[in-house]
Amino acid sequence: MVEFPIRYPLETRLDDKQGDPLSQLADLMRHGALVLGAPSALLPSELDLLTLPATLVFNGEKVASTLGGNPAEDVWTLLAWLALHCEQRGQPLRAGQIVTTGSCTGMLLAPAGALVQAEVNGVGRIEVQF
Repeated sequence: MVEFPIRYPLETRLDDKQGDPLSQLADLMRHGALVLGAPSALLPSELDLLTLPATLVFNGEKVASTLGGNPAEDVWTLLAWLALHCEQRGQPLRAGQIVTTGSCTGMLLAPAGALVQAEVNGVGRIEVQF
């Protein structure tokens, strides 16, 4: 049985001297982990990601609150593009693969040992302490 949340270490394809700051950010070079909750089935027609409320809390203090907030705005278009891009190269997305689509609240650094709580209404809530 898998217990949630799960914390996955992340690695980068870039070395410390490679790539401009935006490439490094896109590659998650400065992130320490990806935290996942239990899987759930979401239908695109059930979520308006442009108006979805999201909050981020460090040690009981709200540090971000947004409506929508993802810099790409329409995440479903990104996912459709990715699926087509992978299929055209003979590497289709497979069941169980994890695809990240960015942050609704931006990249904020939690203090060491902080209790971090995040919620996207209609999607889920997660809590983790580093």
